[in-house]
Amino acid sequence: MKENVLGRVKPEGYFAGAFFGEEHAWKNDSSITTTTVEKVKNLFASMNFTICSITEKKEELQTVFNGKPLFHTIEVIAQRNSE
Repeated sequence: MKENVLGRVKPEGYFAGAFFGEEHAWKNDSSITTTTVEKVKNLFASMNFTICSITEKKEELQTVFNGKPLFHTIEVIAQRNSE
């Protein structure tokens, strides 16, 4: 993630995306990675971004197969600083 996605954002460019929070219903699925708001903030700071917006959401959402599992997400909009 760090190099493949954030590393490709040009100076003054934007990143908009979401991360799975540690309480997400799918947290035990080894194919996904969960994180915390603090770790997300540290990641963006280490890659020379300014966070414009960060929102942590915890909500039960209806799915076709699993009833209403907890979706824990961290949504981010960030701008890469000039070099």
